[in-house]
Amino acid sequence: MWLLLGTTITTSFFDSLNPSAIAQQMLLQAMVKKKRHIWFFILGIGLANLSMGLAIYYGIATWISRLVANITEAYPIYVYGAAAGAGAISLLAGIRLIVKTRISNKAGNDNEEAETVKAPVRLSPVSLFIMGAAFCFVELTSAFPYFGFIALLTQYHLAFPLTLLFMLIYNFMYILPLILLYFGYNKLQGTRAIKKLERILGKISAYIVPVVVALVGVLLGYGAIADRLHISENTVKSFCRRNGLAGVAAAQPVLVCRNCGASLQRADKRKQRKFCSDSCRLAWWKAHPELVNRSVFYPAVCAHCGKEFQSYGNQKRKYCSHACYIAARFGK
Repeated sequence: MWLLLGTTITTSFFDSLNPSAIAQQMLLQAMVKKKRHIWFFILGIGLANLSMGLAIYYGIATWISRLVANITEAYPIYVYGAAAGAGAISLLAGIRLIVKTRISNKAGNDNEEAETVKAPVRLSPVSLFIMGAAFCFVELTSAFPYFGFIALLTQYHLAFPLTLLFMLIYNFMYILPLILLYFGYNKLQGTRAIKKLERILGKISAYIVPVVVALVGVLLGYGAIADRLHISENTVKSFCRRNGLAGVAAAQPVLVCRNCGASLQRADKRKQRKFCSDSCRLAWWKAHPELVNRSVFYPAVCAHCGKEFQSYGNQKRKYCSHACYIAARFGK
């Protein structure tokens, strides 16, 4: 039991070093007017992490996953259609919010009487609680220490009170850095460093919601198409980028194989590859003979068999094939 307790504390300590959650709390703490309402954000993270851990431990998450899979299998058109529709609406709403925010910021900069310090945002405790829970659910997919702890806990077959106790210890350690951040931030409230940080975070915060909404729309759209066609999301993204269907992301240079669309790594200080393999290169050029540069073909006569042939890129080539070269070189 002592070994389990030590493992719980150690694992939760490493899991609590979450730069994403810390950055989110710093941003919100700089935005909200009543700093004590940050407790609802921390509480949302802690309760969401605890509830999901208990759901995974007792198999409730697996049951919900199977239920969703059955509904999706029974009504695929409605489910994927709703996901794609929600993705399109979210993407358009995100783009609209980004444009609106830029126009608003530009108007504020042009106005000489505009205040230099932005007024704190009024976020209700319920909103902060929901934001904390939502951030926790999103990040839970990468919480490998938590999953390892739950797997270890299942081997002890503890009663519910003890299981709940260890879960509470783990989650308290998980939110402990956020609690310490809250007190440290309030202790330094009013200092020059905090004021400067709040000004910077105030400018960034205007774009947080629009960007998140747009990203949710993109993920929903790509995910719905990929699930419906039984292919990966990267395949959908590659197809959309090659055909100019990727919206805002289309402006970003993406390197893919000309033939199959597989991703290519960017080469440093070397000529960039256009194909992922020789087979793709040969297949693509075979399908596009009209794009071959005929000016680099040179007429030649084989020095061994006397056959006329076209030499590609080499004006001094002597033999039409490797077999003629071997025969002339070694007399075979």
